[in-house]
Amino acid sequence: MRNKEVETTGEDSRSRGRRRGRGAGNKWWHTLRETDPISLEPLRKLKIEPFSLVEGDHSYRFDGRVLAAYLIASEQFVNPLTRRELGLADCARLDAHLAAHNVASQSVARAWELSRERGPCTERDRLRTEAREVMRSLFGRGETIRSQLEATSEEAAATVGAGGVTVIDDDVLFASEPPRAPAPAVAGDRPSEVEAFPALEASARPISSASAWARQRARQEEPWLATRRAAQAEARRAADAARRAEETVRTQRDSRARRLAEAFGVRATHDDARWPGELLQWGRQTRDDDGAIGVEALRRLERRLATAVQTAKPVDLPPIKEARQRQRVRDLVDFYCLSSDEFDADVDGRSKYLRVRASRTSRFAGPARVPRPLLSDAAAKALPPPSKPRNDHPKARRTAARPRREAAVPTPPDDAPPKPATTLWDLLDDDDASSGPMSPPSYQRSEEDECSICLGRLADARAEDLVTLTCGHCFHTACLGSWSDTGLDKAPSATDLRYEHLLKTTSCPQCRKPHTLAKVQLPHDRW
Repeated sequence: MRNKEVETTGEDSRSRGRRRGRGAGNKWWHTLRETDPISLEPLRKLKIEPFSLVEGDHSYRFDGRVLAAYLIASEQFVNPLTRRELGLADCARLDAHLAAHNVASQSVARAWELSRERGPCTERDRLRTEAREVMRSLFGRGETIRSQLEATSEEAAATVGAGGVTVIDDDVLFASEPPRAPAPAVAGDRPSEVEAFPALEASARPISSASAWARQRARQEEPWLATRRAAQAEARRAADAARRAEETVRTQRDSRARRLAEAFGVRATHDDARWPGELLQWGRQTRDDDGAIGVEALRRLERRLATAVQTAKPVDLPPIKEARQRQRVRDLVDFYCLSSDEFDADVDGRSKYLRVRASRTSRFAGPARVPRPLLSDAAAKALPPPSKPRNDHPKARRTAARPRREAAVPTPPDDAPPKPATTLWDLLDDDDASSGPMSPPSYQRSEEDECSICLGRLADARAEDLVTLTCGHCFHTACLGSWSDTGLDKAPSATDLRYEHLLKTTSCPQCRKPHTLAKVQLPHDRW
């Protein structure tokens, strides 16, 4: 009895060894160097024997699970390599191969029959869904290839949409037309090249063009933006309140001045416009040349600007050739709170004219208005009319050194009665409103005044580097010395009689009024 048990145990061990050796030796595909045409995975790594599709003398090996899932998902029952149509026998053989190796899979033969019948769509859709799940588990580690592409697209959108810039892809925004149902296939027909590939879904899932980075940045900056908007609104309210307060003070002052003028029976004037020194000096000129404007021309210009303010319609000003004079006109237009546009008046573009209109922006603090007093009145009140300019002909320079008799101005006696007041400021004895002649040191110079020779700002120079002529024009000392040297080929000597007048006199570069060098006090190293 004991011998029989030993013999039985030995036979069982030998049979198990034979089965183990047979199983280890039958894995012949472990030596293959081929890859699966669908999954591109090496066939030697498969746990089960690969499935073969035989066509003539050639045999094509596939992973049975991947091939079954591909055929059911695509509903194209053809050889993926040769595009030869597969029959029901090939599909049944694939099902038998999977069943022999205990691989759970849908029936490929049943899917082939459903594709021919085109009847029960519910079962066909169910099989396609199950096949899609198999493909997802095989290739995507739980995600489909399409979901991976969508994730990659979202990462790319984070870069494209960063910094507030978004790139719109029309292929993503506009969905394509839904695919049409394929026509029933006839047995024996060869599928076309278009039908050989799986049909895509009806529409792609919209990809957000705004990146997560941009949304996070917007959330972080939202409190700061709210604070900034509140500060800007508060600043605007403060500016409006200050402007209204200033208008109220101006209105009260005008009303008080008007009542006071009516009480004393004089004309009420109020310096509502603080004219800068440049415009006052420009308005004092009486010559109609390139660097000045006549009094009558200035008054005509003021009448046109007043018309633009009253009618609120565009008004064209006369053509002006000099750019410097056009800039002065623009400064005058700004005091009327009007906007100006420049246009060519002739073909060559040398002469231009300005078109003034009511401003449509918030550049000015208030609406268009006529400043009081006018520039012509302010310029006439500040200084008497300057003397007539001398001729600048070269022959006339020789007579510049001759003493000229100036007309004696009668001086009223000390006990003479005062001149009757004609304005409110004369009545109040305002020194600023005095219309008498002013000496050069009393000229008011603004920070925007510039030297007419070098066009540099006078405020940037030191006081000892500036010189003010008796006519009131101020220049750099070095610039005025260079101006006096203009026209000389060489430095003249003190004994040269031809240049005697140049050594003793000079002229104002702006009004051409002669001045002696001793009063101008040019630098000693001018030569």
